[in-house]
Amino acid sequence: RMSAGMPATEANGFPPQLLTRDDSGFTLTLEGETLYLRTSRSRLKDGERVLGTGILVYDDTENQHLMDELQQMATHDALTNLYNRGTFFSYATRDFSLASRKREAGSVLMIDIDHFKRVNDQYGHATGDKVIIAVARVRLARLRHTDICGR
Repeated sequence: RMSAGMPATEANGFPPQLLTRDDSGFTLTLEGETLYLRTSRSRLKDGERVLGTGILVYDDTENQHLMDELQQMATHDALTNLYNRGTFFSYATRDFSLASRKREAGSVLMIDIDHFKRVNDQYGHATGDKVIIAVARVRLARLRHTDICGR
């Protein structure tokens, strides 16, 4: 609650992030929803006399959600939600380089769905997709937090 002449910083619920000089943005959770906010600051002047600072707050939540969606599309297989080929090989290269530097062992597991062509030919591609999704779910459910899995 604010009253006349009261500094905004003393208002109940004033986000302390606005007091920082970082204009890169911040998140705020209201009623269980995360908002992505960006700020822009300007000095308020009367001639040469500085009256204060104006802070504009922009709701950037929709843009952030779109960026998250683009990132997901760029790095994951749409059917299985596993890493796509490029992302998988990037992480695998990084992990094997690290293991090599530490003189640790690494391993790769490749899964081939036996007679998969026959499934597609006999039952159709929609059923084949369901088989791929089911195998991916089983694999994801058994990953350790340090494992990576791709298609």
